[in-house]
Amino acid sequence: MRPVSRRERLGWTLAAAAPLLLWTAAAWPGFFSQDSIDQWGQVVSGRWVDVHPPAHTALLALGWKLGSPGWLAAAQAVALAAGMVAVAAESVRAGASKRLMAAVLGAAALAPSVGAVAATHWKDVPFTVAGLFFAAALLRGSLGRAMAFAVALVVLRQNGFVVAAAGLFALGMARLPDRRAALRPAGFALTMPALWLAARFVLYPAVGVAPAPPSVVIQPLLHDFAAFVRADPKAVLEPTWAVLERAGTRRDWHAGYDCRSLHQLLNRDGFDPAGLGDATAQIRGLWARQLRRQPDVFVRHRLCTAGLAFDPRDDWTLTLSPTVEDNRFGLAHTPLHQRLYDAQFSALEWSRTAWRRAWFWRSPRWMGLALLLLGTAAVRRREARLLVPLAPALGQVAAVALANPAWDARYCALAGLLSVLLLPLAASRLRPDG
Repeated sequence: MRPVSRRERLGWTLAAAAPLLLWTAAAWPGFFSQDSIDQWGQVVSGRWVDVHPPAHTALLALGWKLGSPGWLAAAQAVALAAGMVAVAAESVRAGASKRLMAAVLGAAALAPSVGAVAATHWKDVPFTVAGLFFAAALLRGSLGRAMAFAVALVVLRQNGFVVAAAGLFALGMARLPDRRAALRPAGFALTMPALWLAARFVLYPAVGVAPAPPSVVIQPLLHDFAAFVRADPKAVLEPTWAVLERAGTRRDWHAGYDCRSLHQLLNRDGFDPAGLGDATAQIRGLWARQLRRQPDVFVRHRLCTAGLAFDPRDDWTLTLSPTVEDNRFGLAHTPLHQRLYDAQFSALEWSRTAWRRAWFWRSPRWMGLALLLLGTAAVRRREARLLVPLAPALGQVAAVALANPAWDARYCALAGLLSVLLLPLAASRLRPDG
């Protein structure tokens, strides 16, 4: 099978971008969630905060300077198509069927979940683009390219260093038994956490980005506290209650627990983590003490949270809202063609009902299928590098499961899309040049 030529790659990119750009036109100037609105407010005010990745805030600032964020949405749709084609082209280069790859690529580009996510202003979209190019570089075995996109992953998402490290480490392991060849990517993998720390605590303050408020920093700990309270309220010491009750009542902490998400607690009437004030150090101390008293509860809670990333069921709240949320900045949903929006909204609703919801909007089934097929092929052919491009998807499981278990098509866009695109590779015979 001949590799994908430059002309074919351009044609594939244009074909994949076409349906995504139709979504952009229908969503113009792009869908905005409350997170997106918050970032847009930072752009307008000029006061950037390290709650969401400043690198993505910078992209929104570019959209502001262009006169409309719609142009940014169009650019990210084309970039997403190019990233998908990069994985497809490298898979064909490695031995996958070109016809099968083209069919899978076309199906992915036409999926309502992919189109709607591409038209939304979220950090997850440029992160997914970088992740696709990263996976393509891993499949090619190009450490230089992989490093460039690994840096992008680190700055485009707070837990992106886990995804980058997973991919680089997998590349190193696939180069064994040549220890010298394996050492460089494995060594670079170890630098990813340091790079993230340097960006967050050195670079961002140096360019004027304010640190995240304490009420955001301690949210994972609040989730743990809710688990402690639900398991046994009497096990929580009174000095700890004296602090926790600044945010909400004991009933709030007990009834607001859900291992799948912290939002059930945060959305309770009267609950406000800002009431804890600047007590980050105190909260951490109380959390450590409570952890020593209820270690079993902590383990069960975190296992529940992490396990949701592998749960194929579809009883989940979908975080994508196909509109522009209420805001004070004059942003409004103004589709370029109303009938186009009506048709695509119908397709969106169709994909989110019945059995289709779990396949279009959640990644576990696709990731499990890709891992099964690629893993079987890797064992049968003794080709460990078959699994290397899937490493970023597995890294995202580890990263998101620890921080946010909302595994719908927003948070797991990279894992789900990459798993689908790599399926034809399982039916290939790898060429020696990979």
